[in-house]
Amino acid sequence: MRRLIWIFIILTLTSCSDPSPIKSDIEVRYNELFGTKFGVVDQVYISSEGKQLAFLGSKEFLGYLEDVEEVGLDKYNKDLTITLKTSDEMKEYSKEQTSAELYYDIDKNILCSDKSCYKVSRQFEEQINSYSER
Repeated sequence: MRRLIWIFIILTLTSCSDPSPIKSDIEVRYNELFGTKFGVVDQVYISSEGKQLAFLGSKEFLGYLEDVEEVGLDKYNKDLTITLKTSDEMKEYSKEQTSAELYYDIDKNILCSDKSCYKVSRQFEEQINSYSER
């Protein structure tokens, strides 16, 4: 009987573990910045008015967010939509959030999620402008 109780306890504890054990610094940083709950994020789509402008890897896009400065959550234009996604191949490793939309105000150089907004770097602005000029 005692053995059954221990087995039950062990099974209960292990079933409550993090469903995304491969969560990396990339996901942790996105989650911190935008209040998301990604286990895996590996794709970034940049679009305007329903037209896809660019596709990036999550690590590459995160590199453009190194020097962001948090600003107040306010009403900003949604000139571009930036979608963070978990690819279909990686969804089996992520039982958490698999998609999130960010919005970019071109005139004010502000990137927002539903929970936070950031003034982005000049490098980010130049990179985004290069996509919208194509």
